[in-house]
Amino acid sequence: MSGEIAQRKFAALRFAEDPNLSDRVYWYACDFPVRAGEAVLAPVGAHDGLQCAVVERTLLADDAHAPYDVRLIKWVCAPLGARKAVFSSYVCRDVGGVRYDGKRYIRLHVFFSAQTAPDGAALRELAAYGIGVYALADEAGDLLRLSEGDGPLLFWGERAPAIEAVLHALARGEDEAVRRLAACGLSAEQIRRLARKLR
Repeated sequence: MSGEIAQRKFAALRFAEDPNLSDRVYWYACDFPVRAGEAVLAPVGAHDGLQCAVVERTLLADDAHAPYDVRLIKWVCAPLGARKAVFSSYVCRDVGGVRYDGKRYIRLHVFFSAQTAPDGAALRELAAYGIGVYALADEAGDLLRLSEGDGPLLFWGERAPAIEAVLHALARGEDEAVRRLAACGLSAEQIRRLARKLR
């Protein structure tokens, strides 16, 4: 119907786990169903590190009546714990959404992991979202490939859970993960770049 004003959902979030933010609510836009009391992951600060927040209330409004300037507003990323991703009928996991320190979580939508190859329909949908696809081959080459490129990437193969574990350990800053990456031939800069993608 012409003349209708588009509305979007906004959510007032409280970051209770962060003492620097817990004294007030922050408005975010949200493109999935969410209710008061639910825990979500949302970007915080200049580097958009993911943190957990609780939805205090929601509001449906057009941009002119938004609770915060829509040109500056950030978006809620996902419900807490929502790591399954489906492309066509192909199911994979988002490597992100896992806590890596006292208050922050690994970024979502950077790496996806699966043990089986995507089919043709899934490949088309992944391509439409700008997600590259990489078949795991050998650990050194795999970890080097993950450190390169800027877009999101789905990696798949039998060793996907092991690669995912290395990425989680690197995000947590574990020395063993850094040593393992260095043993695979990654330079200190490549390791830092991979860690920055995750955080």
